[in-house]
Amino acid sequence: MIYHGSCHCGRVAFALEGAVKTAMSCDCSLCARKGVRLSAVSTERFTLLTAPEASTAYHFDGHAVVHRFCKTCGVQPYSEHVAEGVIYINLNCIDSIYGRAIDSASISERAA
Repeated sequence: MIYHGSCHCGRVAFALEGAVKTAMSCDCSLCARKGVRLSAVSTERFTLLTAPEASTAYHFDGHAVVHRFCKTCGVQPYSEHVAEGVIYINLNCIDSIYGRAIDSASISERAA
């Protein structure tokens, strides 16, 4: 299974291989204010389909996570935790999930 996602304008696009089985609300001050729903995946499952220069990075609180934003529309489709080898996918940016209520129990059903 391959998911496709992007920012609002499409200048930052990605593919995610394998099932998305979990969803979480991040409690950091940035994600909580934006209402981001995330799923943590290994970097091996994530492929950036567009030029890295299309996004910009934002760091705060120790710089452990690199928050990636589209330079054009400002949407944050993913974040990187380089030290842990994890990508945090914004589930609201995945085409087949966008616009639906997101909870862990229903993600795998909708992906099929």
